[in-house]
Amino acid sequence: METDKQAEALAAEVMQGARDQIVARMPYLNRALFAMPVRFYAPDHETDEITLGYGCDGTYLYVMPQAVLRDADRNPMLVVRAYLHMVLHCLFFHGFQYVTLDRDAWDFAADAAVEAAVLNLGWKEIEVPEDAERFAQLTAVNDACKGVTAEKIYSWLIHHPDEKWKLMRHEPLFRRDVHEFWLTRDVEGRKYAGRDKAYPAKAQVSDRWKKLEQATENQIQSFEKTQGYQPGTVSSKLKLNRRGSYDYSTFLRKFAVSGEQVSLSPDEFDYIYYTYGMSLYGNMPLIEPLEYREDTRIRDFVIAIDTSGSVQGALVKAFLKKTWEILSSSKNFFEQVNVHVIQCDAKIQKEVTLHNQSEFQEYLKNIELQGFGGTDFRPVFARVRQLMDAHAFRNLRGLLYFTDGKGIFPEEVPPYQTAFIFAGNGFAAPSVPPWAIRLVLPETEFEA
Repeated sequence: METDKQAEALAAEVMQGARDQIVARMPYLNRALFAMPVRFYAPDHETDEITLGYGCDGTYLYVMPQAVLRDADRNPMLVVRAYLHMVLHCLFFHGFQYVTLDRDAWDFAADAAVEAAVLNLGWKEIEVPEDAERFAQLTAVNDACKGVTAEKIYSWLIHHPDEKWKLMRHEPLFRRDVHEFWLTRDVEGRKYAGRDKAYPAKAQVSDRWKKLEQATENQIQSFEKTQGYQPGTVSSKLKLNRRGSYDYSTFLRKFAVSGEQVSLSPDEFDYIYYTYGMSLYGNMPLIEPLEYREDTRIRDFVIAIDTSGSVQGALVKAFLKKTWEILSSSKNFFEQVNVHVIQCDAKIQKEVTLHNQSEFQEYLKNIELQGFGGTDFRPVFARVRQLMDAHAFRNLRGLLYFTDGKGIFPEEVPPYQTAFIFAGNGFAAPSVPPWAIRLVLPETEFEA
């Protein structure tokens, strides 16, 4: 018994250390990380169902001390990965519909989705040797399911019963926790309770995690702001509410349009106060400057197109058409604009400036892509700097770079917002510098 207590004490320290590492790296997850205290349990030797030693139900983290100490001895990052894996399950709501689904398919889908999210973070310190194989298999999952959310993977598995084994045979590669805890919170002492019992208070737990998800999204936005990151730098990597598609329209409007600014106009005043002052004091008017709102409509914008690889004509046209429609349909878009469209592979291939709807339609009708060499993003940024120095922009709002692969990024941080848009279902889309936004969208996002 004393040995058990010692093991629990050591395991508690290891779990706390893992949590602290995650908080230090991703402080915006702190509320979610502290939402589930650790409880210890022992395996049910009669059924021998428990092998991994980790689980959660949205209220507690359940761990076997022996499993925690075993993983800490092998590689402490395994404990960090298990901790993060379980918390992301809750933030993605994976456990709150478990009883209504095909459990084998959902187990695989949820675990694969979480591991994809973790690898997408680019946190090198918690990578383990097995991640190379995980990455390869997740790429195959992404290609088959057209995405790596649990919902997309599950849908593909259900609709392809004769082929699902091709993906699900790799299930051990993604599994880190016991999902049976999603069915019950009835843990007596440290003994695991059976999976056939109903999950009590599931609605309350689900509502709690909806609030935690929203709080986490707010914390991510605050983190981006305080760290000086462009909006979406973190949130585009860790997309909560992964159940639906990421809306390009919402992203672009948020990216391109800042909030209006209220200032005082020293040249204008309220005539009511002026008249009142004259009537009250005879020769002393009261001057109250009027507020005015600074015009934040979009006039200047840059769209860069990577012409080095497989981003071909039809997709480029669809991207440009969608982007223009979103911007021009907004009240925050001038009728006469200054939008530079730059084609570039390893060098600038073509550049046009569009000022209105008719010019855009003509350009789209006759567009010809030029290039198909290597990929270097730097010439576009150098060209934009030249345009800024030549006062070609009044107020450059941002740059969208439509690409499909790796390239050479500039070392200097540009003085405007930048987003790299990757077309495809792109689990394997390259990472970008911390000052840029990385957004991966399915090709279907650009369909009419």
